[in-house]
Amino acid sequence: MRRGPADRRADRATLGIRLALSGSVLEAAAAAARRVPADPAARGPDLAFGPTLDVPSGSDPLSEALRLLGRDPDAWPSARR
Repeated sequence: MRRGPADRRADRATLGIRLALSGSVLEAAAAAARRVPADPAARGPDLAFGPTLDVPSGSDPLSEALRLLGRDPDAWPSARR
């Protein structure tokens, strides 16, 4: 299977290299995450999204998007550096 530039970018993201996205991209990600249905029947450990997590007031757009999709940004190893 041939790999393209998007695959290589994803590889770098898993290697602990900092990811810098523009504010407009982050806002778009949060807006898209808000549109994903929060139905608990459609979320879980073996599914694409986990249960929605609480989004603290004042969260940045990336943290908001991740939490809405069931991912805890504070649990990532890179968040502890």
